[in-house]
Amino acid sequence: MSTDVALTNVWPSLAHDLKDLRERRAAQVRAAGARLDERFVVPPTLDARQYALLHHFTYAITAAVRERRLDDARDLTQRWETASTASGTSLLPGHDVRVVAADDCERSDDDRYESPLFLHLDPASRTVPSAPWSGAGEAIQRAGLDHFITSVTGVVVTLQVRGRRDTTQSYALKALPGTIFIDVVQDPVRLGELILHESAHTLLNEIFAACGVDLDPEARWYSPWKQAYRPAYGLLHAGFAFGVLQKYFEFHAAASDRPSAYARVRAEIGAEQWDLARGSVRDALAEVRDERVASLLWNFVA
Repeated sequence: MSTDVALTNVWPSLAHDLKDLRERRAAQVRAAGARLDERFVVPPTLDARQYALLHHFTYAITAAVRERRLDDARDLTQRWETASTASGTSLLPGHDVRVVAADDCERSDDDRYESPLFLHLDPASRTVPSAPWSGAGEAIQRAGLDHFITSVTGVVVTLQVRGRRDTTQSYALKALPGTIFIDVVQDPVRLGELILHESAHTLLNEIFAACGVDLDPEARWYSPWKQAYRPAYGLLHAGFAFGVLQKYFEFHAAASDRPSAYARVRAEIGAEQWDLARGSVRDALAEVRDERVASLLWNFVA
């Protein structure tokens, strides 16, 4: 990553807290899983792909136990062993992700979320849509933003295949850290945008959890992206994600070798939105008490 994005004085401490969070969560799952089935083994060290998949399984196992479907729960604990060693798709050098179509997943509708969860619980059933995955990774890496992927993203669930002029859908959910849900497009810069956007959201969720960030749910600020007043949590998420994307679009709009007309238009639109949003986002940022998290966010909303 470039120096201004890496925030070298802040990131090592945040990375340490993220590592601690993952180890605590893995230990909790390890202990609970062993009580259900001693064959449920969580490796001592999890890569991003395993960490993301682990949350798919723990979500499904917890639901099965809650509904007293104990045979289903034990079946899932046995399937986990195969899933934990499943191969991935190369997105960045040294960083593979598990790419799976939503149609190959089990759908769960959770009242806490507006969008459905798609759980990848059968590693033998997987269709990887044809798309420039490595090209998207290269577009992210060239912009100096690859750390947003390698820090957290391990599973990519694809929704629909979209045409060049189609609008796209994407989202990330707190219940599944490290998983992003995106439509598929064939332009590497656009595909990189979708991956980067939702990776920024899932990374910020992890940082908030690791650092104990607690925000006032009542205070509201205007968001030009939603054209509505939003609490600090939603506004800071939007500011962070679109701030990251603004750097991405500006890089690819001005790239000397492969300038992107799409990125140029998005950068221009983004600049206009930021003129409207900057004051609100900065005010909401005052709600963040952890100086490291505030510094990270400030780098993208200033």
